Amino acid sequence: MTSRRTSVSHVLDGGWATDFGTTADATIQRGGRLAIPFLRTAENMLFTLRGGFEKAEGTAAINSAALESGADIRGFFDFWIAGTTGAPAQHRIIHLSTVVKKDDGDGTFADIKTGLEDDKIPAYAVLNDLLIYTSDSNTDVPQSWDGTTNQNLAGTPPNFAFHVEHKGRIWAGGIAANPSRLAYSALNNPEDWTGAGSGTIDISTDDGDRVVGLASHNGELIVFKGPYIGSIHRIQGSSPTGSDPFRRTTLAEGVPCSAHNTIVKAPPNDLLFVAADASIRSLAATAKFGDYDGASPSFPINQWLRDNINFSELKRGWAITAPSGDYTLFTFTLKGKSINTALLMVDHRFKEPRWSYWTSYKAGCLGVSINSSNSNQPTLVMGGNDGILYNMQQVKRSISTAGSIDLRMRTPSLDYGDPFRTKTACGVGIQITPTSDSNLVFRWARDGNSEQSVNLSQAGSSAVLGSFILGTDTLGGDASSYTFDEMEEGGEFRSIYYRMTNTAESDNVKFHSFAISMEANALSTEIL
Repeated sequence: MTSRRTSVSHVLDGGWATDFGTTADATIQRGGRLAIPFLRTAENMLFTLRGGFEKAEGTAAINSAALESGADIRGFFDFWIAGTTGAPAQHRIIHLSTVVKKDDGDGTFADIKTGLEDDKIPAYAVLNDLLIYTSDSNTDVPQSWDGTTNQNLAGTPPNFAFHVEHKGRIWAGGIAANPSRLAYSALNNPEDWTGAGSGTIDISTDDGDRVVGLASHNGELIVFKGPYIGSIHRIQGSSPTGSDPFRRTTLAEGVPCSAHNTIVKAPPNDLLFVAADASIRSLAATAKFGDYDGASPSFPINQWLRDNINFSELKRGWAITAPSGDYTLFTFTLKGKSINTALLMVDHRFKEPRWSYWTSYKAGCLGVSINSSNSNQPTLVMGGNDGILYNMQQVKRSISTAGSIDLRMRTPSLDYGDPFRTKTACGVGIQITPTSDSNLVFRWARDGNSEQSVNLSQAGSSAVLGSFILGTDTLGGDASSYTFDEMEEGGEFRSIYYRMTNTAESDNVKFHSFAISMEANALSTEIL
């Protein structure tokens, strides 16, 4: 039997993709490099451009004690009043239980409205330094707050469930009495709904659907209908009358949007939204291809979404794009649950979307806030299920009230392009940038055998792996180096998968690639 030893360097060429199966047809490229096309598990990961990953960033509590006995925070908005003195004022607004609270950027929250209907989904918009907020309650009416006084929104508006600011007006949808109707305020006056310049537009009345979401996008108002048949419409124009009047055209049909707060701007110049089947759709792709499941950014995980998401609670969903534009987060309610506990991340920087399931986070809602403790930089914010509001994107890899962020990665089974030839795993090398002395647990499973494992310390290793020497065998203070293990009793296989985990509290992992030293054996059809 002939035998030869080779080293194969593995990098990621895709993210979490449950719908791609359990095996991958990946072959060794020139130079001994193998690009893993997708992952079966990708929990709490951020991807890097060179084919690696690190842990998702941590959180820091904004308020020191749980609000409203630890109630689920269902809505968040960062409200700034510009004023006339050159000293803008920040107020962070949250909905939970039957109250609306605000702080002044200091983590101390006070009520601005009480006695609301419980468990309703809010929406927010600002015009003329006036915060307008509402919810999907048919009992509560839209409210306004100017930083001092809270009151019912003036101007006899309809009882709407959501709204956006667009071209100097507040546009409102979710009107229970007229489900296909849009209402808009007078120009630059969110408290005038009956005077000159205000009005309504009916969108495909009595088509079996209702207006479920709005977005101001590229100078147009995008109107989403659902949740059954589904249609998307454009409102163009600048005023009810004149040379550029409001006018409606249908953009797409057959893709129903699920909820207003799941509509989010995302690069490159697109809108993403959660459809009624829990898939995440692109406005640009929907306009081009229509109701085509393969055109959705969530195509690698669509079956997982359909199997695991509670469709009846899609209205609770929120979506937000990171200030950098690199990725977007979506929060969902899982089957058997009545609050959002699933947080999914999609990275936009690659040819195909890369997904990760952020299992360590429990986000009732999502938003962006200016963070005074971080040089007034915009920061992702998460409203927790525990009455705590959190700043996200923290360097320390932990959830401030819940402990470690657990990193888990699993590849599909790989046969290295030669399923008839047996191979023997001889050693592993992990290329990392050391961030701590915690271990990265590396596991592998050969064919149908049980998993085997080794612990690889981020602090480095002085082991020399026979002839398997890539770069250097010790970290030696390098910014990026390998740490090795001989994989004793690595074993013979035709196909093999790999897993990596790190559950150390506060620690990060900056992974670049891993290399496997293996011997290619003779062709064989024997059962291993």
